[in-house]
Amino acid sequence: MVSFPCMRWNFPILLVGSLVVFILAGPIICFANGEVALREWHFDEPGNLEGWSPGGHLHDTHVAEGFLRTTVVDWDPILVHEVFDPPLPTTPTQVIEIRLWAPRDGTAEFFWTNTTKTQYGGFSPEKHTPFHVNAGWHTYRVRPFWQAEGQLLRLRFDLPGLQGGQEPAEYRIDFIRIIELGSRARPVAPDWTFTVDPAGWSIEGDGKLWVDEKGLHAVLPPGSRLVAPPIDVADLMAFAAFQLSVDQPGSARLVWASDKVNGLQSQEFALSPGKAPRVYNIPLAGAKGWQPPIVYLGLEPTADKPIHLCMRWFKLSEEPAGPPDLEIKNFFIKSALPRVGHACEVVAQITNRGGEMVPAVRAKLVVPEGVELAEPASTEQATGPIDYGDMRSLVWRVKSRREGPCLLKLLITHPTALEAECAETFFPDVQHPKSEYVPPPQPVRGPYEVGVYYFPGWGRPASWLPLVTFPERRPVLGFYREGLPEVIDWQIKWAVEHGITFFCYDWYWRQGEQRLNHALHEGYFHARYRHLLKFCLLWANHFGPGEHSAEDARRVCQYWIENYFRRPEYFKIDGRPLLVIFSVYSLKRDLGIEGTRQAIELWHRMTEEAGVGKILVAGCGTPAVLKEMKEMGFDAVTGYNWPRCGIGDRNWVPFAEVARNYDTLWWRPLAETGLMPVITPVSAGWDSRPWHGDQALVLTDCTPEAFEVHLRQAKRFVDETGQPKVLLIEAWNEFGEGSFCEPHKRYGFGHLEAIRRVFCPDSHPPQNLAPEDLGLPLPEFTDVEEPPVRTEWDFATTGDPEGWSAMMGLTPPVVQEGCLTTTSTSDDPALQTTTKVRASEFSGLEIRVAIRSSKDRDTLQLFWCPLNASFREEASAKVEVITDGESHTYRLNLAGHPLWRGLITGLRLDPCTTSDAEIRLDSLKFIRSASKTPTTSGE
Repeated sequence: MVSFPCMRWNFPILLVGSLVVFILAGPIICFANGEVALREWHFDEPGNLEGWSPGGHLHDTHVAEGFLRTTVVDWDPILVHEVFDPPLPTTPTQVIEIRLWAPRDGTAEFFWTNTTKTQYGGFSPEKHTPFHVNAGWHTYRVRPFWQAEGQLLRLRFDLPGLQGGQEPAEYRIDFIRIIELGSRARPVAPDWTFTVDPAGWSIEGDGKLWVDEKGLHAVLPPGSRLVAPPIDVADLMAFAAFQLSVDQPGSARLVWASDKVNGLQSQEFALSPGKAPRVYNIPLAGAKGWQPPIVYLGLEPTADKPIHLCMRWFKLSEEPAGPPDLEIKNFFIKSALPRVGHACEVVAQITNRGGEMVPAVRAKLVVPEGVELAEPASTEQATGPIDYGDMRSLVWRVKSRREGPCLLKLLITHPTALEAECAETFFPDVQHPKSEYVPPPQPVRGPYEVGVYYFPGWGRPASWLPLVTFPERRPVLGFYREGLPEVIDWQIKWAVEHGITFFCYDWYWRQGEQRLNHALHEGYFHARYRHLLKFCLLWANHFGPGEHSAEDARRVCQYWIENYFRRPEYFKIDGRPLLVIFSVYSLKRDLGIEGTRQAIELWHRMTEEAGVGKILVAGCGTPAVLKEMKEMGFDAVTGYNWPRCGIGDRNWVPFAEVARNYDTLWWRPLAETGLMPVITPVSAGWDSRPWHGDQALVLTDCTPEAFEVHLRQAKRFVDETGQPKVLLIEAWNEFGEGSFCEPHKRYGFGHLEAIRRVFCPDSHPPQNLAPEDLGLPLPEFTDVEEPPVRTEWDFATTGDPEGWSAMMGLTPPVVQEGCLTTTSTSDDPALQTTTKVRASEFSGLEIRVAIRSSKDRDTLQLFWCPLNASFREEASAKVEVITDGESHTYRLNLAGHPLWRGLITGLRLDPCTTSDAEIRLDSLKFIRSASKTPTTSGE
């Protein structure tokens, strides 16, 4: 673009429908393509910053030779413009353009606001637009989507801050301008079939676009997106449906902007590569910012190299759309360690991506030579009809006569031809004598204390449910009943035989209410081999406001002393019991800096006076908050997991890249300050799709080999910087987050072997046995893979909760005299169960319940989740309840809810919002829709 002299003309903008009308108060700058420059800063006058002021992390900010020059000297460098007078009216079609010279790659961002009345002079974290900066001179166009502000009063530009010991460096700005792009087309209905032309779709950024008989083709390099023309959406459409083929795996985002919500919103989804186009139905109802009118819509791949996509059709719809689209979701051997001569299950998971029903499916298993079918006798099986989002499992039992690699094949013969392959390995038969209990461990150790965080979240069938479609994560112990001493004894055996010296249990306490302590209290404390493995606590204190108080600080410390610190197994560093605080922020929020310091000082005094050793309080932190942590009184800094360390907003990143960033960006900067010791945090990876779906961050290639490189980096860091020889690995069993080293299906004992090789290099590999190898199969939850089909609960059998359990904030439920009774222990109590119902068949839920509490009335809330998803606020319904202790019947109307769709596999019932409430649940019953008849959705 041609540079213009700095001209500041103020003029209002009148919006008429989608038309942008500029009411001119003087000359404006128009470009040949019809764009209009609303504000410009060219820095042509020496010494004139043109209204911009530098923050404290910038040095020598001045205007010379036609540029604004400034040197970044710390982590938060900002330039703030003075208040706009008059304010600039905002529209969704405005962009900020900046020509910038940067000494290195990094992330910059603009903050914007229509007020001056916040803690930060009007600015707030949610009103910002980040963008990637490349070294050298580049011109960037940033589209803030600030339309909901109404007007722009202040603007702030944040340059990339210093990270990981980077040297101060100068940046230069040639110009900044705010440009109005204007509306270029009349809005159309969001329903396109691409046969002749792009129908108004275009590419933002670089790329190629064309149409042929297959559909709309786009080649999109990183950072570019395929954008729809302006659309006319008056009602809340629940799904974005389209048919797409892509040439590589990865993920993409559906992106949009609403006229009522600031910022660009997005919903991520996984791509299914291949020549054949696949149907995608992206649920949008309830998604953040999905509110009509929608003023912008597009598709953006998140790959780090160009991607070629071909789209046949695209539409927004109330229900899932498109033809049936059968998919073999997974095809695998269930056992994590299949042995020669032992029967094992082969499972095929089949689902339907399309909006229309798939008729009955026929499939055939093909086994290679040396593998025989155990049962059923036939290699062919069939399913019933499969609706959108439903999943059916076909199971065969096979037995191999030879060890080594084995290739199984699955052939779908009806209604369409599909096939899949399953590459497995059969291990030699152990031929080990049967045992009565877990064999005694044979510990190995080196000069380092190696700890692993332990997530105690696997005590209910519902906890394992999200892992059903991630069979590669299945533990060697299966979907175990956490809390059984036998379970922890196996875990202790495997841990100590690979050099691990302590478990750091995630520990949940909120003003005296505890949850998820079964693994520690019922499992570890009753384990036969607990003397071989130390334990400590990570206080998972990341609840909402009010979790901490000065009174609770004394009470919680007394609990630690009486229940944990006096135990000989508690892990100590130089005689000091280690306690890790997960959320430093939560302590600061509730107690303030001074209040937190006083609490930690109290803990120091109490533990010294009790004779258990002065507590060592380590906070999970980063270089940016280390000085504040010192003021708060922390003794050491550590971390739980830093999966986004140095990767910005990318969602698919190699694990090795993040692991390297640990060292350069956070380990060494933490150590270089000298403010406090670093208890070195280490990561086993991250891939939280079981919990967060397609919105998840995915670190790819979390292999034992990459993990071992990371461990050696950590060992070298400890040795070179003189930090305590204590490491904390996240985690033993964070299967939902995707960070785990407990033996599992995909890599077996690979991650544990990496730990042993690095920290106990002189040790010999142990004989890695599974319970089945010794004739000691553990009891598993049997209703995980196939949740029960249940539409009503009457609690008629004493002692049978009919699948319901306390999720949080409740005493253990008791069933007697035809009802389930419990008492709330917090203001957020919840019951949970698994089920399998088709939402379209039911219009509501009828609940009969008696609640007695200190309130006259309260609120009952029902949450639901589809297969492989988690509970969320948007997918819920509420009703006011009377809390007089008498039974009342309530009905939740669900049919009109935009998220009451598809297959429902989990229910959560929050009976009230009050602590110490007595709850008697008489019955629950789904109300069948008038036009629906029962189906066999659970068969």
